[in-house]
Amino acid sequence: MAALLVALAGCDTSDIDLYSCVNPDKGHKDAEGKPDPCHHHDLDAGAPGDAGETCSGVCVPFHPADWYGPALVWMGDEADAPPCPTSAPSEGFTARRPPATATCATTCTCGPSSGSCAPPATLTANSGTCQNAAGATHTSFDPPAAWNGDCTAANAIPLGQLCGGVPCVQSVTIAPLTANESGCLPIEAPNVTPPPWGTFARACSASEFAPPCSTNTDTVCLAVAPGPEFKRCIAQKGDPAVLQCPASYPAKSVFYENFVDNRYCTQCTCGATETSTCVGLIGLFSAPACGAPLAGSLAIDAEGPKCHDVPAGSALGSKSASEPTYTPGTCPVTGGQLGQIDAAITRVICCQGTP
Repeated sequence: MAALLVALAGCDTSDIDLYSCVNPDKGHKDAEGKPDPCHHHDLDAGAPGDAGETCSGVCVPFHPADWYGPALVWMGDEADAPPCPTSAPSEGFTARRPPATATCATTCTCGPSSGSCAPPATLTANSGTCQNAAGATHTSFDPPAAWNGDCTAANAIPLGQLCGGVPCVQSVTIAPLTANESGCLPIEAPNVTPPPWGTFARACSASEFAPPCSTNTDTVCLAVAPGPEFKRCIAQKGDPAVLQCPASYPAKSVFYENFVDNRYCTQCTCGATETSTCVGLIGLFSAPACGAPLAGSLAIDAEGPKCHDVPAGSALGSKSASEPTYTPGTCPVTGGQLGQIDAAITRVICCQGTP
């Protein structure tokens, strides 16, 4: 803006000088000795403290009319973000990088399986040892239906009974325990934490519009940054594939001011039970009331049949089984998160130097 200076020499008011700056240095000359009262030709023209400049900060290049700024922009972890400095107290905008990977609002897991174990459904006497049981004659020594393990003489085989000229009893094959399982119940653990964002950005300026520098109409006055973590930047909302940074602010970053949560959760379900176990003990006796044991308590489980050799021709008078123990297993989980977090309101930030 031109300023009018009236030079008074005594009472003579005939000398009127016009200057293009508000603080003219009337005696100043440029490097060629020509008058330069506004310091237009100084090497430091436009720098803070220059006699011809009224900007109290730093003169920086102007920007396209539809861009915000220039402003001081801080980028980093939001937890570390400082407030706008006193030299640029007006917050222009805040923005963030796209949200990081976020889980569904419901996390699917499965509780332990539930179930019980039943005693063996069948016991079979073999006319051969366990090693030769496959080719032997087999005689039922089964307990009654829905056996609970109590002592029973059902299907007893008398002492010395022959099968094809050889003792019917030389070994006994015991069926596995029966696992009765109702599977696992799904557990839905709410996760209400908002999706985490990435880098945070805060733009600060001294006023809504940066004033032009008086010595150079292609520059505007920007507050001095309080430290190197504040960059000199301009910004624009729009498609980052279309918006290109001008040469005076070449370092491009893409931030977002909001997100659209497109996640949804399918029903949580649990698959077939895995790793559960059933274990127990069974006793074989010669006498009908579980007397005269043929062997000590025999370990049984739900993994498969067990064969035990007994003295050839033994009587199988009765049997009993302990209450088996069920150990819960696990179940594979299905369901849960589908969809994703989509960023919205894109803001391109262009800075001087690396943002």
